[in-house]
Amino acid sequence: MLNISRYSAQLGPFWHEVITLVPIAPADHKWARAYGPTILAEQPDDKQLLEAVADADIVMVHFWNTPELYRFLRMEKPAARMLAWLHVAGDTAPQILTEELLGSMDHAVAGCPYTAEVPLFAQTAAARGMVWTSADFERLAGIQPRPHAGFNVGYLGTVDFCKIHPAFIDMSAAVRIPEARFIVCGSGNGLPALRRQVDRAGASDRFHLRGYVENIRPFFETLDVFGYPLCAETYAGAEQVLQEAMYAGVPPVIFAHGGAQRTVIHGETGLVVRQEAEYTAAIETLYHHPEERRRLGANARSFAWRNFSLEKSAAAMNEVYGQMLEKPKQRRTWPGGGGAEGGALLFVQSLGSAAPQFRNSLQDPDLDSVMQAEALIRCSPPTLAGAGSGGVLHYRRVFPYDPHLRLWAGLVLLEQGRPALAAAEFASTRKLGLAHWRVDWYQAQAAAQAGSPELARSLARQAMEAAPGVEPVVRFLSARSAHVVD
Repeated sequence: MLNISRYSAQLGPFWHEVITLVPIAPADHKWARAYGPTILAEQPDDKQLLEAVADADIVMVHFWNTPELYRFLRMEKPAARMLAWLHVAGDTAPQILTEELLGSMDHAVAGCPYTAEVPLFAQTAAARGMVWTSADFERLAGIQPRPHAGFNVGYLGTVDFCKIHPAFIDMSAAVRIPEARFIVCGSGNGLPALRRQVDRAGASDRFHLRGYVENIRPFFETLDVFGYPLCAETYAGAEQVLQEAMYAGVPPVIFAHGGAQRTVIHGETGLVVRQEAEYTAAIETLYHHPEERRRLGANARSFAWRNFSLEKSAAAMNEVYGQMLEKPKQRRTWPGGGGAEGGALLFVQSLGSAAPQFRNSLQDPDLDSVMQAEALIRCSPPTLAGAGSGGVLHYRRVFPYDPHLRLWAGLVLLEQGRPALAAAEFASTRKLGLAHWRVDWYQAQAAAQAGSPELARSLARQAMEAAPGVEPVVRFLSARSAHVVD
């Protein structure tokens, strides 16, 4: 966002002011003061936010699904010209494009070719093509490979299973190259789990988990392959780190998931695989065929030079701005009605027709359907459950007083093997007004897993009193009674 604003202002008669709905990292404050646009407001109140909307010639939304952003989108706003730049693939919950989102915009621009091909985007009247969300290559200018020992395979990015492939460690450890070393740079909630997986694989000498790194140049200078396997549910769009690897001449190996698969051309600028065994084999192939590795790296660099350019992206976006200024501002209301909503309903509406189990849990009058829906919610993948990716735990953090979000948070935490936290969520669910027997039943399961058998039996009995004869509850209590007799 800051980079495109800077280049846009350099190339045309546009001045950018940034409104951020979440706190700004200190490094971004420093960068914005030195090079970027004015930070107009950080976490403004509603009055300040709406005044800024009214004053702007164009309101540009850098879109991905967050509770803060969806709350803004649903607000009743003054007349404005609304533009969305879509930074997600757009076809995987919770980072999904919806008719309501696109219908609330004057113009919408895809941030990568994959998003531009999502049927809903391609068919919308607001669609104005694709402008790459491009990386800034200034910090990599003139980069050249440096001699180094071994064969280095690197990953740079968010270390969280809402992003990275769940078998990343196992696939890498299976690579039959004695001198291969796997360097992981980045922060995220998945780091402890990755360390445990490395230990289980007995491969601590092959993996280097470095955490967050500020200077990425030395990292790319000593890589032989960029191993960037994303999970099947990834919401990745243009993936700027992938662009940086290609610019550095490091051939990438990726899965055919999300927007990344339209960033890399298989066999020309990298290798695109579909199975776990193929990922391992691709790394081995590039080791045993250095000429092919160099060819792919050179092609990747050339492709990055031609296609990924902040100047080109800013120039294209300036054309969109110019088109928008030819039309008057207008009032736009959220299709179907806007205004303040509870957190759970806001989350459901952000999903459109995807993940209908959440809507069923919230609104279906049939209890059997609700229970089936909540069984699906419990098994949500990391992307949909995530605490920072527009998922259940993200919305629950922003809306802590919504009983259904607390219920859903408890379910996903229970499935994640965090029963004590799940039990606390279920207890809060009841206190916030959702005092249904099934909440007692869920909390009983959490208490049992957390090592509180007496509390588990008490909660199960409460559920049984409210709903006699429910088979899972009967089995639960019978098993514990038999255990006590033994």
